[in-house]
Amino acid sequence: MGNRAIWIAIGAFLSVLVLGFLLVGPKPPMDNTTQQPLQEESSGQIKEEEDASPDGDVREIVVSAMEYSFFPQRIEVEKGERVRITLRNNGSMPHNLTIEGMGAATNTIVAGQSDSVEFVSSEPGEFTFYCSIGNHRSLGQEGIIEVK
Repeated sequence: MGNRAIWIAIGAFLSVLVLGFLLVGPKPPMDNTTQQPLQEESSGQIKEEEDASPDGDVREIVVSAMEYSFFPQRIEVEKGERVRITLRNNGSMPHNLTIEGMGAATNTIVAGQSDSVEFVSSEPGEFTFYCSIGNHRSLGQEGIIEVK
């Protein structure tokens, strides 16, 4: 009977340890040059990283994904503008970015990876982007693209 109680105690301790790790989890590094490429200006608008292509006709916006959030959560683009959104997974779980109403989405990527989706914003309005994995969207992992 004594050995069984010890194994139950060990199992309970490991369960609490794993649950604590999942709830608190490791925090992503905060190196602004690699992990937080976007900085807020004083107006609250986001600076985008510009595309390095010679014709310069594609605007690149980098979106950081972490557990149940995106940064930035609001993106403004002009009607007719060609946009490339690069999703960087700075979290510890897989994430993706799907743009509702535009038929555009990135692949699902694991921590440390990036993927891009390119589109032309042809209709004005607000379009929701979100992570389509499990319940990530319902937990708050969504944002808005406003086409002006």
